[in-house]
Amino acid sequence: MDYFCISGRSMEPFLKKKTDLIVSHASKIEDVRFGDIITFYNKNNEFIEDKTNIVCHRVIGIKKSSENIVLVEKGDNYLECTEVNKSNFIGKVKTVCKNNKTIDLSNRKWRILNKIFATTSRLAYFYNVKLRGRVNIEHKRGIHYKLESLILRLFA
Repeated sequence: MDYFCISGRSMEPFLKKKTDLIVSHASKIEDVRFGDIITFYNKNNEFIEDKTNIVCHRVIGIKKSSENIVLVEKGDNYLECTEVNKSNFIGKVKTVCKNNKTIDLSNRKWRILNKIFATTSRLAYFYNVKLRGRVNIEHKRGIHYKLESLILRLFA
């Protein structure tokens, strides 16, 4: 079990920079489901913002073959998505500590919300990158951000 403080803005509005803490559990890549939040090593093993080479993002797709599983990940507040395989996978985030509350991501409510967030994140990627051709990956507070914020206010 590893503890990480969120150091970036790529998972906003769900995970906030410098205020939220996640608990990542070592797990098999085969146990990851659509919508799960995972931790993994940056593919290039480069340090992000000179702090860490560990990333925390949401799974928006899973590619399975007979000998391999590849996870497609994307930050909720980020346009770019990349692939994670066994070699750079660390674990699955099962607990989030935010606003002095502990959130168990394995309970039914959070499994459903995480699937909704993954679906809207995937749609945002398709719309912005595939349809509009946007390649600027700066953090934007677009419709996906606003929708996720509203869902969090209503149900979290």
